[in-house]
Amino acid sequence: MRVSVAVKYSHTLLTDLTTSSDTIIDATLGNGFDSLFLSKIVKSVYGFDIQKLAITNSKKTLSESNNVNIIFDSHENYKNYVTNYQGVIFNLGYLPTSDKTITTTSKVTINTLDSMIKDNIARFIILVVYPGHDEGMIESIDLLKYIKIITNYSVDVKTFSEDKKKPYVITLLKKDA
Repeated sequence: MRVSVAVKYSHTLLTDLTTSSDTIIDATLGNGFDSLFLSKIVKSVYGFDIQKLAITNSKKTLSESNNVNIIFDSHENYKNYVTNYQGVIFNLGYLPTSDKTITTTSKVTINTLDSMIKDNIARFIILVVYPGHDEGMIESIDLLKYIKIITNYSVDVKTFSEDKKKPYVITLLKKDA
């Protein structure tokens, strides 16, 4: 499996920003690799996905991880499952090697992000953004507009290429953390 520079960078951030007592939300479970990484460094993980295939794949990936809660639901409904969390990771786009028409969307992502920012609980929120497909480009443009209005988190956008279609990372750090 090829891991993008953006994902590697997000894992470096997760290592730096988490503690062993943290509860982290993996808003986009996918094949479970972010949750697997997190399961080794934090107390608990809540991983969300709306695709049955993602849940099945994640259960295989996470079969030996007993601190990951796999949730077959949209991250938009996170409050139904977890209210105390210290950080969030989004790995946007579509499930690799699956139906590329099923993707995260800016509306749902921004609604969830807005809710989490208003909660003012998370010390950090990390988004790995994939503008290399049509919906991903729309989501990228909308997110870059949205983050300009955030006031209670500092915002960093880290690109790894001049190619506007390559993945990049948005990091939000709580200002009073």
